[in-house]
This record gives sequence, structure tokens and C-alpha cells, in this order.
Amino acid sequence: MQLNLEKTRHILIQFIKFGIVGLTNTAVSYLFNILTIYLLSKTGVSWDYIAGNVVGFITGTIWSFFLNDRFVFNEKKDPDENKGKILIKTFLVYGFTIILVSNVLSYVWINIFGISKYIAPVINLCISVPLNFILNKYWAFRR
Repeated sequence: MQLNLEKTRHILIQFIKFGIVGLTNTAVSYLFNILTIYLLSKTGVSWDYIAGNVVGFITGTIWSFFLNDRFVFNEKKDPDENKGKILIKTFLVYGFTIILVSNVLSYVWINIFGISKYIAPVINLCISVPLNFILNKYWAFRR
């Protein structure tokens, strides 16, 4: 029983750290998104917001990869592990949960259940964050 309690405590602490990384990821993504829009708006391109989303997603995912690797999923470090492989898996996880799952859920909440488009993203977080944590812990950062 003591072992299961310790394991549960460890996973809970990891999840809290993952949430903290997620908050910083949001700030970094937003900062780079806005910076990209600002810089491109001066050139007159009409797709500045799309480029901003892409740059924000890429920088936020790389930021999360490094913080999750050092701060959250840092047990049993293997000096020979392939960081590139983990980074690619991280991009796949974030792409799946942030782009695919969140958009599908938004469609369901808004168009089927009639939930406000301003509330739907909050509901999405309740599903996508735990899913993102599980996929990162047991697939992308599995050692």
C-alpha cells in the first residue's frame, strides 16, 4: 500500500509540475505569436496571424520539451538517449492534443451542445491537459 501511495504522490507532483510548464508554455507561445504578428504586420502580409500561430506553436512546444525533460520527466536519465526522437514525439503529442483533439472537442461543444465558444476552450483544457500529460509521460518521455 505504501508503494502505491508513493507512486501516486510522485505522479501527482509530476502533473503539477507539468501544469506549471504548461502555464509558461502558454506565455511563451503567446509572446512569440504576438511578436510574429507585429513584425509581419509591418510587411503588409495578410497571413500574419497564421504565421503567428505556427511560430507560437513551435516555440511553445520546444520550450515545453526542454522544461519537461529537465523539470518534470527527469528520472532515469540515459546519456545515450535520442533527444531528437523525444522532441519529435513531443511535437506529435502537442499537435495531437492541441490541434486535433481541441478542435474536434470545440466543434462538438459549440455546434452540437451549443456551448459558448469562449467557454469551450476551458472545457477542452480539462480533457487535453491530462491527455497531454499521459501521452508525454508514458510515450514521449518514457525511458
